[in-house]
Amino acid sequence: MMERDDTTISPEERALLEEGREAYRRQDWQGAINAFSQALRLNPDSEAEQWLQMTRAIVEFHDKEIYNP
Repeated sequence: MMERDDTTISPEERALLEEGREAYRRQDWQGAINAFSQALRLNPDSEAEQWLQMTRAIVEFHDKEIYNP
């Protein structure tokens, strides 16, 4: 995943991205979605969009009843 030059990221966005990444590592999907969504509201061009898409894909896969059809 490509990251932007840190000089183009606001401190608030940087903090939210880190919070989202940490939540993602802990598999706290809702926490990750919340943090990435907030970062995206601050900057619509944020890399948070990619993280948010990946997190949502994981949640959608886990929440489907594929194990108990």
